[in-house]
Amino acid sequence: MELSQSERIVYEALVGAAERMEPCPKNEDLAELAGFNSLGGIADLISRLEKKGLIDAERFQRTRQVCIVATGKCTSRPLNTAPHWRNRPPETLRPAPHTIAERKPNMAAEIMSWANHRGVSLSDALADLVFVGWEVEKERG
Repeated sequence: MELSQSERIVYEALVGAAERMEPCPKNEDLAELAGFNSLGGIADLISRLEKKGLIDAERFQRTRQVCIVATGKCTSRPLNTAPHWRNRPPETLRPAPHTIAERKPNMAAEIMSWANHRGVSLSDALADLVFVGWEVEKERG
């Protein structure tokens, strides 16, 4: 199967990470390797590699796990497996930030700082926390 030069570079980076059982390379790193100016181009390239049947990708909120079809090897599973916002179940509630601030001001400030550090909105950070907390509670029974 023919691959463009950028597809080959990204594919080889994904294969290497999977062989070493490392986390999937970030879009920023892949863009730099492939000489892209935009991160959107990497997302499109990953989709093309999937359509060509070379990889399977499972997307999460801030990262992905990629499996190489030819070898069955995968990049390591990320610690945060909160689903990407496009795949988040519609019933996932988003608590109002003012509710947390009223209950525990220091916690609200910590969460705001954490969301800012992650580069996500407070609403998305809270939705991630609710989703992860709910999954843990379901496992506890």
